Amino acid sequence: MPTLSDILTARCRTLLNKFHLDDVPPLTATDDLEGKLTVTPYGGGTLRALPGRRGPVIWDQSGPHGSSLWVPKSYEAYRAAFFDFIALVYGPDVDMAGKDLYDVDHIFNRARAPQGFFVRVEAVVSEINQSHGRTFEKTNTNSLVELARRSNGKDHRKMTFISALKLANLDPPRNANDAEQIAAITQYFTQNGWPPFLITQALDNLIEVAQRR
Repeated sequence: MPTLSDILTARCRTLLNKFHLDDVPPLTATDDLEGKLTVTPYGGGTLRALPGRRGPVIWDQSGPHGSSLWVPKSYEAYRAAFFDFIALVYGPDVDMAGKDLYDVDHIFNRARAPQGFFVRVEAVVSEINQSHGRTFEKTNTNSLVELARRSNGKDHRKMTFISALKLANLDPPRNANDAEQIAAITQYFTQNGWPPFLITQALDNLIEVAQRR
């Protein structure tokens, strides 16, 4: 019988692999599920409503680990909906013990999503999620990185390195002098095949955000 921890770990690894290997980073928010998700470059698949709930939509793609749950920006019961989704996709025998250790997180900051958008949600370890919130998520919207991205028309609502860290169960660096955590992040991603120069670029952006706390 699969445990919830095993399932969530496998889901995170699947999404991290897509973020690393796909030509286009995974989409995390859209106002056009049918037009965006079921066509290239996102790989096709099918959409269906989550039974018993009004609003959430399941995108079935590449088996259970590739399936995802999308909720309207304003939908508040997303935590319960996510675990309903897990039970539906993986079967009713999944051992849900330990689910209180996880937050259900909007992979795209829903405060930045326009009305009418759907946002992908995934479960991440609560302690890690809260660490990111304390460090820089609240300032990320107004960071130089984000402002530059928007001014250049590059706010594409795709997965970012911030989400990758949370999915990898890694705390963010507190600042440029946080050598221990920078080394841990670098080690994790290089061991998983990431080019070192990409990790350096991503960390530079994250540290710039952290320093604006």
